[in-house]
Amino acid sequence: MIIKCLQGRTIQATQGVQTREFNYVDNVVDGFVLAGEKAEAFGQMRFFNVYGPGQDGRFLLSYLVDCLKTGKTAGIKHPASSRDYLFITDAVSAVVKALRTRAFFAVYNIGTGRASSVREIVERLEKITGRRLKIRKHKAPEDPYPYVQADISRAKKDLKWKPLVSLSDGLGRMVHD
Repeated sequence: MIIKCLQGRTIQATQGVQTREFNYVDNVVDGFVLAGEKAEAFGQMRFFNVYGPGQDGRFLLSYLVDCLKTGKTAGIKHPASSRDYLFITDAVSAVVKALRTRAFFAVYNIGTGRASSVREIVERLEKITGRRLKIRKHKAPEDPYPYVQADISRAKKDLKWKPLVSLSDGLGRMVHD
């Protein structure tokens, strides 16, 4: 099984002579599932908020980048909500490590181990672009999960894996894509 990035846009999963391509960000998990189809037993990976260039604009980070690039006003529901954001290449490297170590019968949280609020992300994007993001706060019910952060200790220990792309670097790659 081989999984590799093709020109920063798709994931190619090859098993024997069969090859399937997956959308760059949205379907990383599908590539992993394909990889495990022939395995006798396979571990589970929980990816936390994977992002990167080419991601669908319905996801927060790509939406905010698009708003900054186009000058649109961003509608934000929960500026204090925090999530663990993982750059796509780090997600792929975790999958590769899992395949190489034959990580069976375990659940691995794949994230950075650090949560960032929407407010922090806006500040980082403004610093990267030198532009001010226009924001409109939407009324919304309380966020049922205001703070989500991955415990990646098992992935670090068992897979000898750690994320390499900082949030600022990943956002910069999205902005300059």
